[in-house]
Formats: sequence, C-alpha cells, structure tokens
Amino acid sequence: MIRRSLTSRLLIALLAAQVSAIMLAMLVFPLVAPFVNYDDIAEDTFRARIEASLVRTPSGDLAVVPDAALDRYVAARRGAAFAVMSLPDGAILPGSDTKLGEALARLRPFAPRPEGNLITGDAAAGQTLIVTTEDTRFGLLVFATVGNAFHAEDWASLPEAFLPVILPIYAPAVLGALVLVPLTVTMVTRPLRRLAAEASRIEPGALAMRLGEDGLGAELQSLARAINAALARIEQGVARQRLYAANAAHELRTPIAILSLRADRLPNSDAKAQLQADIGRLQTLVEQLVTVARLGQTHVPMDETVDLVQMLRDVVADRAPIAFRVGKDIELETEPHAYLVRGNAQALFSAVANVIDNAIRAEPPGGVVAVRLTDSGVAEIVDHGEGIAPADRAVAFQPFWRGRTTSPGGGLGLAIVKEIADRHRVSVAISESAGGGVTFRFDFGQASSSPSMAVDLIA
Repeated sequence: MIRRSLTSRLLIALLAAQVSAIMLAMLVFPLVAPFVNYDDIAEDTFRARIEASLVRTPSGDLAVVPDAALDRYVAARRGAAFAVMSLPDGAILPGSDTKLGEALARLRPFAPRPEGNLITGDAAAGQTLIVTTEDTRFGLLVFATVGNAFHAEDWASLPEAFLPVILPIYAPAVLGALVLVPLTVTMVTRPLRRLAAEASRIEPGALAMRLGEDGLGAELQSLARAINAALARIEQGVARQRLYAANAAHELRTPIAILSLRADRLPNSDAKAQLQADIGRLQTLVEQLVTVARLGQTHVPMDETVDLVQMLRDVVADRAPIAFRVGKDIELETEPHAYLVRGNAQALFSAVANVIDNAIRAEPPGGVVAVRLTDSGVAEIVDHGEGIAPADRAVAFQPFWRGRTTSPGGGLGLAIVKEIADRHRVSVAISESAGGGVTFRFDFGQASSSPSMAVDLIA
C-alpha cells in the first residue's frame, strides 16, 4: 500500500477540485451562453454537409450535388433550404435554392467577413436566415441557410463553435491552477514540515526540547501545545524513573561494600577469588546504573574535558588485579600522549570498564586482553574467547541480551554501554578478533579535541 504525504494528498485534492470546477464551467457555458437559440450551431452542421456535397463539373464549374447525408439533414427540418455563392464573381452555385439564391445575390455587397455570420429573418414566421463567408478548399464561398433547427446530430458542432471562445478564457485558469495550487500548498504546509523537522530531533536524551509555536496557524498551534504538554509529562515521568533507579542503585552500594569486606576476610581460595570477581562485577553494574540514571538529569555535567589516554590507564590499572587473580593479563597500547574529548568522565569510565570486564571473563586462562587507542580516537578492546556470532551482534546491545545462558550478569552491561556511547555521540561496534574472539571498537572522533602522539604499554 502506497502512503501519500499530507501535502501530496492536499495538492491532488485541490487540483482535482480546481480542474473539475473549470471543466464543469466549460460544459455549462454553452447552455448559458448569450444565444437566443442554437440555430447558428445547427448552421455549422448544415454548412459542413453542404461543403461536403460540393463538386466540380466536367466543365470546371463548381456545383452542389446533395448526397444522402445532406438530403437526410434537409428532410428532417421543416423549411430547410440553402444557397451558395462564390466570391469574388458572385455566382450562385447550381444546386442552390432559387429564391434563397436570389436573396443571397442581393446581399452580396453586405456579405460578412470570413468566419463571420449575418443573421436576419422573420421572427414571427419562425424563419432565420444565416449568411456565413468561409474559406473552403474550393475558395472563398458564401453560404446562406434557413430552417436551422437544432437536432441531436448537431451536438458534434458544439466543440467547434465554443472551443475558440472557451479556451482563451479557461486555459489560463487551468495553467494557473497547475502552478499556483502547488505553490500555495507548499507555502501553507511549510509550518507543518518545520514541526516535523523539530519533532525528529527529539530523543530520549533531549526530552527538554519543545516545538516552536511562533508563526503557526491556530490549528497547528493547538497541535504544538498538545505535543509540548505531552513531552513535559514524558520528561517528568522519565525523570522520576531515573531518580528512582539512581536512589535504588545508590542504596545497593552499602550492602555490596559490606559484602566485599566480608569476602576479603575469607581464607584465600579459588572460591574467594571467584566471589570477589562476582562482587566486583556487581559493583560495576550498580555504578553503571547510577551513572546512566544521572545522565538524564540536567545538573550532570556532559562537557567535562576527558583525556582518553589517562582514562584508559585508570581503567586498566583498576581491572589489572582482577585479571591477575583469574590468571589473565591486560595490555594497554596508546598512540597519542593525550586525546581529549568532551563528556562525562564517570560515564565514559564506566562504559569502557564494563567492556573490559566482559573481555576478562571471555579471555581464556593465560591469555591477554588488548586495549588500544589510535591517534584517530578509536579505542579497541580485544579478547580471544568464544566470540559473538555475527547474527547476535546486531542485538548484543539490547537490554537483557546474553550470548550464553551460562554467562554471569543480567544482560544490562552492553545496553548501558550503548546508551552512554550514544549520549556522547560515540559509535560502538562489534567485530571478530584475529584468531577468534571479539573486538569492541569505540570511535571518539566526533567528541574529540586535540590528540598528541605516544606509546604506552601496561601488561
């Protein structure tokens, strides 16, 4: 099903209405034209029948030899008769009615100009004489007819009689409609297109935006106010949800800290190391929830200057002990000395830390998780685990997605990473690592400032 835009539907409707009105006027015009009767319309048909019967005699003279069509036409009309005179000699053609020919000869000095009519007669007797001069294939001829009664067969002469009158009147109107109607529709719907453009920029991270109401008609102003009121209610509802999530996550910090202290007091064992790793992931998840909930609040700074090189050093230094406890290493390689971006430092730290945590869990024992930053602002986190199937990469950032049912966590980590990245205009993608595994690629190019070159390795 093809869906047309409101502009196209309005344009089609107006053009159809305009053309229909003009066509109706063109059809009605012959019925209300200032003619006493339609004798002159019938005369067009009569004259065409007479002209079709003109022949040249063997002597080269011109004569009217009535054919069957002319005979039927004359027989169907009481008192119908005709005469034809040639110009400039004034000869009445054979086949003409004698009395009408004599009258036509006397009217010769007053013969109308070509394509013009001379109409006279006895109204009381119901007889109208129509004299017409026409340039035919046989030269200039004058036709005189009486008894021109309009019958059904004369309808064919209506277009020929009225089109020369109608077209100069209505053709400009049709052409004007084809130009003015689209122009008018475009101008009238311009505010609507502006509203659509403004509405397209509203997203979860920009709920504070409102549609402009200036320059709109009363109807569109009502629509804009209703949408703005709905956006205000949505913004309030989202703010309440974020506040609830932030408070709930904040309250979880204390019991998790207590749990971490109690785990530290346990004797060293594989179970203790695994428990500490799980507590660390739980702490990370809570911090991410707090960070994302606060990102939607207006007082959270989103224009901090963050050095990606230093941030990656901090994340790797923070996660290195966790990797060491499970028999794995982390390697950091940075090309620039510093790479500055604008955003929220805590949120970016949380996003990168989450991906590194996943990489540590996926990396086989004895393996190395590689963290790289290029001078173009692309950060890569590479593991060599089981990887993510190509079919799953498109949905990996959706909430509660888990690649394997045995994977720890609730499936929120990558969804939080994606939201943080989107809010910072950072693209994040998943690809396959060389030799197997997953490479997460963050492109900070759109949020970058000025990089400088260097190499830093941490293992």
